[in-house]
Amino acid sequence: MTRHFQNSLLALAFGLLSHATAHAQSPRAVVLEGLALSQDQAGLHQEVKAAVETALRDLGRVTVPSGGMSWCVSPECIQSVTKDSGAEEVVLISGARIASSPPAWHAQVEIWAGGARRALKQVDCGDCAGADLVALLRGTVKVLVGSPNAGATPEQKVLVVEAMELPPEMEAFHRKIAASVEAAVNRVGRTPVRSAASKTPCVTEACLRALAETAKADQVLLVAGGRNDLQGWSVGVELRDANGKVLAVRPGGCELCSGPDMVAAAGITAEGVLNAKAQADTSPPAAPLIPKAAPPKGPDQTLVVRDGVILGAGAALIAGGLYLWHRDGEGTHCGSTPDGSVCAQTFHTKRIAVPLIAAGVLGLAVGGPLLYIDIGAVNSDRGGMKAAFGYSGRF
Repeated sequence: MTRHFQNSLLALAFGLLSHATAHAQSPRAVVLEGLALSQDQAGLHQEVKAAVETALRDLGRVTVPSGGMSWCVSPECIQSVTKDSGAEEVVLISGARIASSPPAWHAQVEIWAGGARRALKQVDCGDCAGADLVALLRGTVKVLVGSPNAGATPEQKVLVVEAMELPPEMEAFHRKIAASVEAAVNRVGRTPVRSAASKTPCVTEACLRALAETAKADQVLLVAGGRNDLQGWSVGVELRDANGKVLAVRPGGCELCSGPDMVAAAGITAEGVLNAKAQADTSPPAAPLIPKAAPPKGPDQTLVVRDGVILGAGAALIAGGLYLWHRDGEGTHCGSTPDGSVCAQTFHTKRIAVPLIAAGVLGLAVGGPLLYIDIGAVNSDRGGMKAAFGYSGRF
């Protein structure tokens, strides 16, 4: 009995040692879940994380805590989580409920290892409940982790072009807006590329296409806007493909808000555009954020006629005023008497002549310069006046 008991203890110890050794050699993984959920859906956070961790353990992974970090998007932050948690793999879950008819889920699963994204897969669940989304995410993680090449996708580069109209004292916010939008690009699993600084904003289709070609980007994200009438900021975001075709457009911004609020609004609006599906093949193309410039209108030649009328009226008023000035004091039906000349009526027109002359002088003072300017504009247009197009206006 004693020998049997000793053998049992040895077997148990050997089993525990083998399990501990296998556990120590198993890859460690950490799950970061960042679904955008409403208050009534808050329970899904734990359900999704628990289901994903279960899938990882089924694949022989050891799930470890994230070290206090609940969500992360940048490669630097993910490397920090990897270092703090001691994990070899990081699983990122992101997405949100889309207000469509019927409502649908759009989510994304990313697998990071060695500081680089190893796999990425978009997950769409139309007209499904939270439990369906949980099951779909669990199955997706099993496929991506179990088959390393299943979700391998080439890095999709998104060129960020920031063209906000800001006053000189807010110059530093250009960089902050670009950084906020680039963070949004990272959050949806794409690689941001920033365009080179330029004094003239690049907003035309040809310019954006040239920038995308230079940067070797797959898509272009244009951010433009400015002050609105509600003491806030209007921020519009437009997504184009590398050929300049508009994929999605979304207006955004904030009212009664400051510069930092504007920066946050730019990032939120950009993420919404990137998460939206391009429907160019099934629906009319989206209207561009910056419409194509209309052909320039030449100077209106009727303005020259107007100016001539003003000058003519001014001259007529002066002539009339001078005539009345001259007639002032003259009499009518005059006759001679022993006491001298007597007139039945005498003109008192100076009080009328003065305002007429003044109005005429004003007409000449206004009409002369206007005529000079408008004739010069017409002559310049006939000589081939060049029109420069630039971004202007607000959303």
